[in-house]
Amino acid sequence: MSAADRIERLCISEAAQACGDTDASSELTMGVASALAAVIAVSLAGRPDASDRLARVIADGLPEMVAKRAQAVRLYMQDEARTVQ
Repeated sequence: MSAADRIERLCISEAAQACGDTDASSELTMGVASALAAVIAVSLAGRPDASDRLARVIADGLPEMVAKRAQAVRLYMQDEARTVQ
């Protein structure tokens, strides 16, 4: 399993635990954003345009990623609801 897969699974697990807890959800969001910023800063060797790169990544990819994840969560919840019935 790649590092990206491990990070994603950890984030999903933490998000599931934080579900409904606004403070925990906000803290998780900030932690993930901080980790993303760190990855970009390291990959760009600390260049000053690292924050610009982070902004572009978020603006360009985040809406689509959220939409895809939201669809996956809806399908998962529908499957779970059918299992309970």
